[in-house]
Amino acid sequence: WFDGRAADEVTTDGTRFVDGHGREVVLRGFNVSGETKLEENNGLPFARVADARKSAAAMRNLTGANSVRFLLSWAHAEPRPGEVDTAYLEQVTAQMKAFLDAGIRVYPDFHQDLYSRHIFDKDSWYSGDGAPK
Repeated sequence: WFDGRAADEVTTDGTRFVDGHGREVVLRGFNVSGETKLEENNGLPFARVADARKSAAAMRNLTGANSVRFLLSWAHAEPRPGEVDTAYLEQVTAQMKAFLDAGIRVYPDFHQDLYSRHIFDKDSWYSGDGAPK
């Protein structure tokens, strides 16, 4: 008897990723950042959900990808301290769902070295790489 849900569950066993049956899982995938760091797409990797679907299908069908690291913009998720942009999060969720629907695991990444597109402005107090100290 095979429980498909257990095959989808990924945990760790020591230094290995394993599924619910204890089988080693090898993650093959891509970094999905696209236009996230540019303002043109409002902090989203893709301009439209249809573009995310097309990309997910190509990754899966052409390369056998089973996972993506999905870049999120903290500056768009929380434009001001304590203010969450739920519309942005709904758009991000729809794009992530395109990958999940294609059978690709999604690992969200609030990217650490560029909290905001303004971090490297000429008058910025910070000009390094990584989280500000």
